[in-house]
Amino acid sequence: MKKIIGSLAFVLIAVLVACGPSQEKTNDIKLPLTAEGPFFAGPTSLMHEFKPDLKALMGDDAAKLKELKLKDISVNLPEGSPYSWYDFTSASLVFVSDNSPMTSVAILNPIKSNGTNIVLTTSEEADLVEFFKEEKFTILLDLDFIEDSYEDAINADLTMNLVFKY
Repeated sequence: MKKIIGSLAFVLIAVLVACGPSQEKTNDIKLPLTAEGPFFAGPTSLMHEFKPDLKALMGDDAAKLKELKLKDISVNLPEGSPYSWYDFTSASLVFVSDNSPMTSVAILNPIKSNGTNIVLTTSEEADLVEFFKEEKFTILLDLDFIEDSYEDAINADLTMNLVFKY
C-alpha cells in the first residue's frame, strides 16, 4: 500500500511541476517594409525578409519557447510619404517561409485613419513559434490601392509587439 501511495504522490508532483505556470516576455520589433512601383488598383505587397534571433529577443529563455503571439501591430507611413491611409481600402499582414505554411497574422478592413499610423487586428489563433525558429522568413503587408499610382516606391514602418511564452 505504501508503494502505491508513494507512486501516486510521485506522479502527482511530476504533473504539478510539468503543468506549472508559464512565464512570458514581451518585446517590440520595428521593421521597414518596401515595395517598388508603379502600383495598380488592388493589392500590393510591401516586404521585409526577417532573420529572427530568439536569443537576442528572449535571452537564455529562448530554448524554452512554447508559444509566440502578436499582441499589437501598427504600421506607420513615414513623414513625407506621397501616400496617406486614404489611398488604401484594407491592410493585411502575412508571414511566409520555405518550411511553414503561409500564415495570416493581422488585418484591418476598412482602413480608417486620420494620421500616419494604423493598428491592425491581430489573429488570436496564429502561433508564430515555427517562423521565429527558422533562419529567415518573409513578412508581407498587403495594402489594397484604391487607384493606380505611378510613384517609384512605397515605404512603411511595421511595429510588432510580440508575446513570448515559455
